[in-house]
Parts: sequence; C-alpha cells; structure tokens
Amino acid sequence: MKHDRNTRVVDMSTSLFISYSSPLFSYSGTWLSSSSSSAFGSNSTAHETTGPSTATLSDVWATGLTPYWDDGDSYTVSMQVGDGAAQGWIAGDMYTQNFTQSTFQLEVACTASGGNCATPLSFTGVMLQTEVVPTGSAAVNVTIDNASSAIVYQGWTSVQGGNNPVEVSSEDYDGTLSMTTTAGASATITFVGSAILVYGVTAPSLGPYTSTLDGTSTTYSAANNITAHAVVLFFATALDTANEHTLVLAAGDGGGGGQGLVLDRVIAYGTSGSVGFIGSSGGNTTTIGPSGTAAASGSSTTGSGNSTATGVTGAATSAGGTSAGTIIGALLGTLAGLLLLFFLFRKVAPKLAKPSPKELNPWDEANLLQNMKQENVHITTVAQQRYVYPGLIAHSELKK
Repeated sequence: MKHDRNTRVVDMSTSLFISYSSPLFSYSGTWLSSSSSSAFGSNSTAHETTGPSTATLSDVWATGLTPYWDDGDSYTVSMQVGDGAAQGWIAGDMYTQNFTQSTFQLEVACTASGGNCATPLSFTGVMLQTEVVPTGSAAVNVTIDNASSAIVYQGWTSVQGGNNPVEVSSEDYDGTLSMTTTAGASATITFVGSAILVYGVTAPSLGPYTSTLDGTSTTYSAANNITAHAVVLFFATALDTANEHTLVLAAGDGGGGGQGLVLDRVIAYGTSGSVGFIGSSGGNTTTIGPSGTAAASGSSTTGSGNSTATGVTGAATSAGGTSAGTIIGALLGTLAGLLLLFFLFRKVAPKLAKPSPKELNPWDEANLLQNMKQENVHITTVAQQRYVYPGLIAHSELKK
C-alpha cells in the first residue's frame, strides 16, 4: 500500500463517487447538520463536524480511494486503512492499493486553541476506485429502473402525486421511485454479473434496512437529516460470474423513528454475454441484458435495460459472426464434392479411348531423317543419293 498524491488511475479501475449521505458510511463523534455543497453537482451535500469525529467506509473492494472535504478552520485529518497505521491526509489525495477488500476510516480533529474551531469541516464523500470485472476484461453494465419487472416487490408502491415522505425529483432515473414504509417489505433482484450497484434516496423519514446478497446480510440506515437523491444504497463487486446472484433489500423496524426505504435504479456489471437481470413476465422467465445476449432455454430475452460498454481494454461487443456449425458444414460439403469427382475420374478415365499415333506419309518421313542419329543413317555415294539435305547426304528409297 502507498500514498501517492497524483497517482494515475489504473486502466481497469472504475470510479464511483459515494456521497457522505450514503448509508455505506458510518459516523461517530460530533457531526452537525448537513448542508448543501456544489463540489459534485446540485445533488451534493456535506456532513459537518468540528471534531473529534470519524467517518468509516467498511469492507469495500477497492484499488484506491480519494476523500473530499472543505478544510474550513484548523483541522487535521488522518486516514487509516484496515489495521494499518493512520496517516495524515489532505483533501483530494488518492490512496492506492492492490485490488482487495478494505475498511477506510477518516478521523477529524480540531487544532485550534482550546480545541474550539469556529468553522466546521464539511465532509462531501469519497471517490472510490474499484474493479467491476476481472482484470483484463471489458466491462458492460445494464441499468434497470425501479419500475422494472425484474424487481420483485412485496409491500412496495410507486411514488406518485403528493403527500409522500419522499417525492420524485429531476435527479431520479426515468423520473420514478418505488418506496415502502412497511417493516419487512422486500425488493428481490436476481442477476448475473460480477458487480451490483443500487441507487435510492435517504431522508429524515426513512429508516433501517437490510441487504442480503446470496445469503450474507448487512444492515444499513437510510435515515438522513436532509433528503438526498441518487445516493448509493448498496454496492458489491468481485462476484462469481458463473452463478446467478440474488439481492434482497428489506425495510427494517424504525422503532418509533424513521421507517422506510426508497429505490431508484439498479446497475449490474459484467463481461459481454455474462451480465443481465432475470425476471418474469406472463409466467415466463425473462432476461434483461445488452442487445444480443442469449436467453436460456425456455426463456425469453429483452434488451429493455440500458447498457453501455465501460473500461479501457476495448469496448465490449455482442457475440456474432459465423457459427462453428456453419463452418464445419461447409468444410464437409467441400470434402464430399472432391471425393465424388475423384470417384468419377477413376471410373470414367480408363474407358476413354486413347488417341492413335499420327501416321506420317513417306515424304514427311524423309524430311525427318535429318533429325535421326547419324549412326542410323545409311550414307551412299553422290551418284546413289536421291535427296540432299544441308550438311547431310542421306539415302532414301522413295521413287519420284
């Protein structure tokens, strides 16, 4: 592990901003009310503290992490990764490591005289560098809206009209939200891929919830002292691409406080041909994935999910081209044709009449004598010869 101020992001990393309002953070110490921040767009907010206090992001797979805050008055901030020693940190510096699961903790302390800082430190969030597909692969992601049939709800409703604990905003995907205020209400998502990311809303009226991925559960809280949209509610990566995965989000009992959960969209990541959501429509199993993704036997496929290619090792493409069966069939056909031609040649060729040698008349034979070897030519006297050829006196029995 190392601390590099201007470290270049490695090729296979994907950047994911996790705002302070994400339930993935846990806080301790003196934290004040939240305030608006323009650091990362109109939706960004900040958590304020005058210290001493800590913010912890637990058990995330990462290749790096960059925290952001506004220094305000006199503060020192240190970051501890796992069981390592805490190091003094500067806002905007990146911590880098090999791709592994780690816990990051930021500790804030006021250094003003008497420990009284007049202006609070505003913590905005972190930029997480992570990998969503195996190293060396191009990533494809598929996004579904909260209203997708791939999400199986029990005890939920869509956010419509007014008088709701949370209202739809311009920051919500496709302008829709699904919510519940019932303890035990669940949303089940079945997918294939190597990573999953869920966005939703945190607000004062919301409360605890449990995420259960393939049987492993973690409890979070969607409660926040201001309402924030497009917030990361759940993220997991380094999943087995050979298996289907099931994520269940269930609202917990607020115990008299805020209670409820709001979903916006879900994103699955994987390699081409190995990513998508599995739902049901009309009693049939339906796979929502990139265009060209093959459906399993007895199921149907739709490309209604929005998909994009990510990563820098090359854009992912859907499977295509000539199939192996077509190529093998063409080769076998060509071989059969060649064998047929060989058989016909063996059968027909012997029956073909051989051309008879051309017979020469006596005059042509005489003219060819000059090409014969001289030892086969009978030489006579000039008086006896009938034909004379240049350089050669030959005897012929031809009659005039």
